[in-house]
Amino acid sequence: MNYYSIVYHEAGSAASDGAVPAIAWHWYTDDTMGAPKETVHKILVVDDDPFNRDLFKLALKKAGFMVTEAENGQKGLEAVEADRPDVIMLDLMMPIMDGFETLKRLKTDPHTSSIPVIILSSMRQDEDVSRAMKGGASAYLKKGQAVPADIPAKAREVLGLPPLDGA
Repeated sequence: MNYYSIVYHEAGSAASDGAVPAIAWHWYTDDTMGAPKETVHKILVVDDDPFNRDLFKLALKKAGFMVTEAENGQKGLEAVEADRPDVIMLDLMMPIMDGFETLKRLKTDPHTSSIPVIILSSMRQDEDVSRAMKGGASAYLKKGQAVPADIPAKAREVLGLPPLDGA
């Protein structure tokens, strides 16, 4: 049988990572009662293409992540403010606010600068990759070259989690 507990961390505590309170989910099974199996991490997917959002969301959920989504950079920033994710998956070419501007705003805000950002983009030029990495991205995956399994694997990597069995 599986069980879970919810742990609330006060704003300002080391576990909350600053001024925003944090909630962690801990999953247990009969054979591990009392010892957390693994915290469920929250990923925000920001991409203007609904097909891509659904594809990324499916791959991440199958790997055990909780996923929220936004269709452009402005909505992404609003989503981060409303419910801080553990990792952000960010497209670069979007209407209203592109990924470069979104990344800049995330990395210059002290409340969000520590959130790892993984770029998922069809922009493959070395200059684009370099610009994103210099702007504070933790990783860069190229759409069309990365396979769906690469997405949760990269999220686990930037979170410092071990690879899933068979990955």
